[in-house]
Amino acid sequence: MILNLGVRTTDPMRVAYRILEDQENDAVAMAGFLTELTRKGARLTDTTMFVYHEPSGKKRQKRELLVPVASEVGGVDTKALQPTRVAFIVFTGAEDQAEEHHRRLMEYVRRNHLNPVEGIQRIEAHYAPEDMDERDWTMENMIPLKD
Repeated sequence: MILNLGVRTTDPMRVAYRILEDQENDAVAMAGFLTELTRKGARLTDTTMFVYHEPSGKKRQKRELLVPVASEVGGVDTKALQPTRVAFIVFTGAEDQAEEHHRRLMEYVRRNHLNPVEGIQRIEAHYAPEDMDERDWTMENMIPLKD
């Protein structure tokens, strides 16, 4: 179910990040990175995000795992993200519906004559439910836009 669809500007934030290997599983990478950050005393400030730099289906898709943190974390790469104008869609449902919602977001971008930046296909934010046994997570797909 779609909860929200539109254009907004993201907040500036500091993130710990990691480039993912070609065939690395997103969920396994996220769990391992969150464990590492917690052990190093990082204070997490927002939801985990994945940045996809090329369309899915490419053999070598560059992906980054981003975890918003309050400050630098020893032994972990961090960077500051500037506010970015994005087209976004927030939805709940099973993960197998994510591609369909991404298509709806792309239709919204085309219909409203918005211009995506080059080099980033999408950003996904995964909002963990309070009950970890819940099947339907809330997710947000974002497409960065040119000003």
